[in-house]
Amino acid sequence: MNERFNGLTLRRADIRIASALALTLTAATASAQTDTAPTPLAPIDIQGAGIDRAYAPVDGYVAERSATATKTDIPLIESPQAVSVIGRDQLEDRDADSLTEAVEYSPGIAVLNRFNNNIIDSIGINIRGFQASDATYRDGTRLFAGLPYDAPIETYGLERVEVLRGPASVLYGQGQPGGIINLVTKRPTATPLREVGLEMGSDHHKQLKGDVGGPIDAEGHWRYRLTGLIQDADSPIDYIENDRVYIAPALTWAPSTRTELTLLADYQKNESDYYWTGFPRRGTKYDSDNGRIPDDRYIGIPGLGGYDSEVYSVGYLFEQLIGDHFTFRQNARYRHIEYDVVDVFRDYSPNPDDPADPLYPLNEDLTELSRDARLRFDEGDTVTVDNQLLTELSHGGSNTACS
Repeated sequence: MNERFNGLTLRRADIRIASALALTLTAATASAQTDTAPTPLAPIDIQGAGIDRAYAPVDGYVAERSATATKTDIPLIESPQAVSVIGRDQLEDRDADSLTEAVEYSPGIAVLNRFNNNIIDSIGINIRGFQASDATYRDGTRLFAGLPYDAPIETYGLERVEVLRGPASVLYGQGQPGGIINLVTKRPTATPLREVGLEMGSDHHKQLKGDVGGPIDAEGHWRYRLTGLIQDADSPIDYIENDRVYIAPALTWAPSTRTELTLLADYQKNESDYYWTGFPRRGTKYDSDNGRIPDDRYIGIPGLGGYDSEVYSVGYLFEQLIGDHFTFRQNARYRHIEYDVVDVFRDYSPNPDDPADPLYPLNEDLTELSRDARLRFDEGDTVTVDNQLLTELSHGGSNTACS
């Protein structure tokens, strides 16, 4: 009994000694750490991808969201219709200076001609076989006023171009069944933006452009953006100018995360010419008795033709969250255009008995070329208002069995 008791007593004494040594070592370590100067640690930078929005810049070539198919901000993978999105990066990499060049690689698009880009560049675009000139929208509102002429689209003022394939009359009103083209305007940014560019190229092309924006106040409730461009250039066709001035200011007011109002405006002036460069096969693809027709040949009267247009628009984009399940959106735009056209048409069926038709007989292969000079001045106004009310609904099934 005593041996067992003594053995137990010795083991307890060993435990007490070990505990005392551990406390002594811990105190010494703590004292050493206290005496040592603090070691600075390298900062850790944690970054995460922001949530993409339907009108936000596209990161690279592949967009994740769009609002064209449903007028609501949804992932493209959930879109009920086929939508192609051409973002800012792709427009710049392809140097797409016109709407025709912006959409020509999209599925379902057929570019019929390129000789009217100075007037209305969607006139030569077909979506699934239907002309897109009356199916072009900007920020969800119809763009053109239904006039026979209009102004070309300045792609530098666009954040993205979206092509919706298939009927969209339920959302956008009366239109052709091929689809629509929706142009998304550059909007104010939450981060500072500074961009200046200078271009020089063939056909005496000179262009100065700039794009600036960012927050105005420290809280970011006010944001702005100013996009502008000045172009002085000729065209691939003799005697045809391609001069342009474009400026587009924008201002966003976001007093909270539930309310946002964006004011948009733009002004564009074009000085060019209305020209048709379609030529017969004889003299282009095949030689004629007089040789080949130069690609830059102007078939009008030098100094007579002209197409000058001036267009401006103002509008707003409003969004308000109501409660936890409702969102109200309203877009509105007023657009005014004036143009002055002096053109010379060629006619393949001239009437020699009509003295008002200036008739110019050519060789037998090219038969005759009749040209009719016309002077036209038009102006048009468009007012469009688009209202949206979005809500969230949850539904499910329930099965009940009783026995």
